[in-house]
Amino acid sequence: MAIIKKQKRVKKGASRNKPLQPFVIRISLKYIVAVALLLFLGVLTYFAVVKVSQHSWDWHSDVVQIDSIIVNSRFDYIDKKDVKSALLPFMKDDFYSVNLLDIKTKLLGLPWVSSVQVRRRWPDKIQVTIVEQGIIARWGESGLLNQAGEVFAPKDLKPNIQLPVLLGPDGSEHQVMDLYLELSLMLGGISSSITRLTVDQSYHWSVELNNGIRLILGDQDMTERVTRLVAIYPQVEVNSDRIKYIDLRYSSGLAIGWKNGTLDDANG
Repeated sequence: MAIIKKQKRVKKGASRNKPLQPFVIRISLKYIVAVALLLFLGVLTYFAVVKVSQHSWDWHSDVVQIDSIIVNSRFDYIDKKDVKSALLPFMKDDFYSVNLLDIKTKLLGLPWVSSVQVRRRWPDKIQVTIVEQGIIARWGESGLLNQAGEVFAPKDLKPNIQLPVLLGPDGSEHQVMDLYLELSLMLGGISSSITRLTVDQSYHWSVELNNGIRLILGDQDMTERVTRLVAIYPQVEVNSDRIKYIDLRYSSGLAIGWKNGTLDDANG
């Protein structure tokens, strides 16, 4: 406690023996607490920034050799040798500093790979999950159509791979795939399946079945026309080996073209 005494001038008539009142200056308790708190925060910040950071740096500065890279995937089409060749160079990297994005990019460049996930698995392993392309059909003779409606062309495409063939103008991949899936579902109740679905530049559609019959669908109402065919298909199937094509471009009915060159009109 600091005490400051101030001399007062005595007016005439005042008593010189009257005691002076002291003026007291005290340091606030709140001020003491604030200063102490600032000092504490300063010390805490020093240890957090300097000491802890230094400790963290020392920990990460130790090189940890990658023990193994674990790959989870189907290998129906992906070549294991290609995957191994892509991953081997990363085995020499440090576990903490190896670039996971580089691993992902390298694997995405391989044929038949659709997506890749890469993560560290403590304490010294890398886990890789690869998803193969889900194939719906061929696209023409040299490409494939995946489940996302995207065309890709792997270099190792085998010519004898057993898949239906879809074909259409550039940009029609999703539309062709959607109609193929819809018609395949509709034909599920009969013994025939689609081996080829084609749409030309004028968007006229045709289908070839696995028994060799060609369905001419035209440019509209394709599902309605196939529904009509399915309803009478048991009557048609008994002569399927003699039928060349079925023309469904009628409002109610169809026309059958026979392999001997004759034509039967079955309009109702």
